[in-house]
Amino acid sequence: MVFVQTLLKIIDNTGGFYAKCIGILSNSKRARPGTEIVVSIKSIILNKKITHRRKRKVLKGTVRRAVLVRTGWPTKRWGNVVFQCNSNAAAIVGM
Repeated sequence: MVFVQTLLKIIDNTGGFYAKCIGILSNSKRARPGTEIVVSIKSIILNKKITHRRKRKVLKGTVRRAVLVRTGWPTKRWGNVVFQCNSNAAAIVGM
């Protein structure tokens, strides 16, 4: 489960590295995998090949929507299958 102020890892190719959850777009206080959330980009991948700002899809400090992909909390699925990941991760939507 992810709450507000939780640090997440960005796992898509937008150039973001870490983000902080600043809002959950549902009626719940916690987010589960598949929930849409609002994140603020805290750090970006520094790659010397990307020299122009226009090639980066996200910049530090921008606010974006993302979908939660993985959580470190155990998740129970249908058929008593329980899975758990090592970290919290999200993918940015609409890029």
